[in-house]
Amino acid sequence: MSKVPFRSLVLLTLGLASACTVQNSDIPGLSGPSEGTGPLQAPVVTPTARFSFSPSAPPANSPVQFDGSLSCVGPADPTAVTPCGGNASGAITAYNWNFGDGTGGSDPVASHKFGVAGTYAVTLTVVNSSGRSHTTSHPVPVAVGLGPTANFTISPTDPEPYYSVVFNGQASTPGTGHTIQQWNWDFGDVFPLPPGVPPQATTGSVVTHQFFALPTTTYTIVLTVVDEAGQSSSTTKTLTVKPKS
Repeated sequence: MSKVPFRSLVLLTLGLASACTVQNSDIPGLSGPSEGTGPLQAPVVTPTARFSFSPSAPPANSPVQFDGSLSCVGPADPTAVTPCGGNASGAITAYNWNFGDGTGGSDPVASHKFGVAGTYAVTLTVVNSSGRSHTTSHPVPVAVGLGPTANFTISPTDPEPYYSVVFNGQASTPGTGHTIQQWNWDFGDVFPLPPGVPPQATTGSVVTHQFFALPTTTYTIVLTVVDEAGQSSSTTKTLTVKPKS
């Protein structure tokens, strides 16, 4: 048997080892789904601010109810059975109202009075638990509303001259949502006051007045009431003053 030289044996062994070694660059690229280390996160969504108000054309100084509970945590879905669709998780964490007259609120349902007639741009901003926000706005037309109705009573109804007569205008009524601010009287007596008699009141809801003419005289009493919006109403009654027979 022929002998293989030692040098050739070493070279042969090294060649076989090199052929069987897989180089790093020879490994094919492998990829696949990685395993997560935490729970799946819900998608971050933007809420939808919505509100209604009633009445639709309120008078000034009358309560208006605003309902922001119609807002959605996420996008509204007009095709769903419920307007919000029910697909978004979380909650609305803040309701911020701007009533357009320098005032606001922070409740889902709010009541507000507008002091002056006009059209107000009312806005609602909602924030959900993801920290996203959305704002919507509606014009609210506020009317002046009904004016007041003047009315008054007289006591006594058959006074004598120099007798104090009480005129009570508290029977007057304001229009819905308004308040009467002024009661202005005209007693129809143009005669000068006797010496030493102080001026008599011509304003106020309840006043007293004396008539000084000695002949039997019929006076026309006029009451004009004015509300906070400047609306007015007048009414007239007559009063006969005569001396004792």
